[in-house]
Amino acid sequence: MKKIKLKGKEGWLGLFGALFLISIFMNAFSSLIFLFDIPFFGIISFVVVAYSVFIFTFYLKEKKDFIKNIKIYLWIGILLNIIEYYLPFDINSGEIYSIIFSVCWLIYFYKSKRVKNTFVK
Repeated sequence: MKKIKLKGKEGWLGLFGALFLISIFMNAFSSLIFLFDIPFFGIISFVVVAYSVFIFTFYLKEKKDFIKNIKIYLWIGILLNIIEYYLPFDINSGEIYSIIFSVCWLIYFYKSKRVKNTFVK
């Protein structure tokens, strides 16, 4: 049986790319809302959106820097969601789901052969 080398933005990696692009637009929209309600979070949110766009360009170009930056991004997301969970604001109850989502993708990016074979430039 011929062994297939996993490479390219297909499968779970393609799903991640689509979800990541959607999240960039959703975060940009929520940044505008935060900017008027809680300016400090609005500014942080805009920085996160800018970093997301930066990372997404690495994804599109299949740059090796994508792996390191997406791991940093996901860890920052986990940290911010933990902080947001303990703040007294009634912002959203989805922090736990975001943390679980980020942890699952972190495990994928640490273990995936497709990721290691795709982002080599």
